[in-house]
Amino acid sequence: TGDAIKIDFVLADAAHEREKNTLKLNVTGAVSERKLFAEQPWGERITASWKMLHTGRYWGWSGQLMLMISSLSMLAFAYIGIRLYFGRAQRS
Repeated sequence: TGDAIKIDFVLADAAHEREKNTLKLNVTGAVSERKLFAEQPWGERITASWKMLHTGRYWGWSGQLMLMISSLSMLAFAYIGIRLYFGRAQRS
């Protein structure tokens, strides 16, 4: 409503910046609604973490490094696949 204040915050020990918690305060300053990330169902937590999973940020710098290496290896797989295809076409 127009009389409530919504506050989104991230805890200091959060795994990533999308672990948002929400507080709604009414005009008197009392908490009218509290929604903590940890209390959400598993499906909603994973959906909120989707981008962090796909960029590797969910696992920190080691996850980002792992995803960078796997992304770069796709170039090698494409190159090897093309070489094998054209090598086989020349032998036929």
